[in-house]
Amino acid sequence: MARPIEAVKDINDSKDLWKIAVRCKHMWTVTSSSNKQHLELILVDSNLDMIQAIVPPPLVKTELPDIPVNFLNIIGLDTIVDEKFQSNLLVDVVGGVTEIVQT
Repeated sequence: MARPIEAVKDINDSKDLWKIAVRCKHMWTVTSSSNKQHLELILVDSNLDMIQAIVPPPLVKTELPDIPVNFLNIIGLDTIVDEKFQSNLLVDVVGGVTEIVQT
């Protein structure tokens, strides 16, 4: 049985694994004095609740490939949450986040 999608406002430290459906509102790179980079993101769910997420240096790929024009078909977050998409398409990406801050 698949895990239910949970709201970002419900995220807490009671467990380590959460299934959320979000879009990235803002993303920026932070470089430390030791020249290591981590990503910081503002993620928004379908209820418009926002959280800040940090992707640590070991999980950040330093060279991101260019995405060809018309290569992706972006669908709305509500379509993903309502599961109204083609099941043979990738609709989410599993990522690693080590810290979440309620905003």
